[in-house]
Amino acid sequence: MHHLADDETLAAVLRDTRAVLLQEGLAKSPYAGAHATRLRGQGIEFAEIRDYVPGDDVRAIDWNVSARHGRPFVRVCTEEREQTLYLMVDCSASMATGADVARWHTAVRIAASLILGAVRSGDRAGLLLYSDRVEGFYPARKGRRNALFLIQRLIDVRPHSKGSDMRPALRHFTARVPRESAVAVISDFLSPLPARELAVFARRHDVRAVEVNASHEHALPPVGLVWLEDPETGEAVLADTTDPVLREAYRRIIAEEERVLDDRFGRCRIPQIRVDAGGAWDLPLRLLYGNISGRRG
Repeated sequence: MHHLADDETLAAVLRDTRAVLLQEGLAKSPYAGAHATRLRGQGIEFAEIRDYVPGDDVRAIDWNVSARHGRPFVRVCTEEREQTLYLMVDCSASMATGADVARWHTAVRIAASLILGAVRSGDRAGLLLYSDRVEGFYPARKGRRNALFLIQRLIDVRPHSKGSDMRPALRHFTARVPRESAVAVISDFLSPLPARELAVFARRHDVRAVEVNASHEHALPPVGLVWLEDPETGEAVLADTTDPVLREAYRRIIAEEERVLDDRFGRCRIPQIRVDAGGAWDLPLRLLYGNISGRRG
């Protein structure tokens, strides 16, 4: 079992959340309102008047308009579908890394914002925490109390495994959530994506990916001999960072990993954004949920 982040910073997230939940109107989250999938039906919000066609429900006929025009017209309304949002959050050991701010701090703030947005929209929110196993699953529910409960689970999590593998999480989610949901996957995606399983998953659910990056890791500074350690496996190598050949090889590897990740998300038709740990994430998240409408096409 490992500890992801310092308690003081995460306690501040919880304080902010409690303050927001007490406010009138809740938080201005990038997710709030982004779920507006509308169905034509017998909802409560008027959309238009149109000519009656065979098969229309006669209860929708507007008799006043029909009488004025001498032919039948029907009222068409829109019905907003209540959605379910799930956060699938990577809590492996690599998420505890970063420079001034750990990836995990940023992941928690992003997840909290999306949860609050779901509450504001009247939607259900749920949470799945994973490493190379499912560390916690909390079914989607509505309401402020549930929002606070989910954010508390994010803060309190103590993963049993340091590794990272999305496949058990995808299988568990598929077994527990049979109906289509909106799913935000928050991770550093340092482990290879299970492209086949993810593509099948994305055909069933509306999946979007948030990669929490650490830009300082994209290049090796020339500081001499350093130990480079994999936080998930504990494997370490001694590297001479003054070697320009090594630094260039490292840069190329990082660039190739990002290219492969982008390609796999593209093949799975999953919209994605990158945010830097400790950096601004509000605008990218608004772009992810505000400027991409409906299903992927």
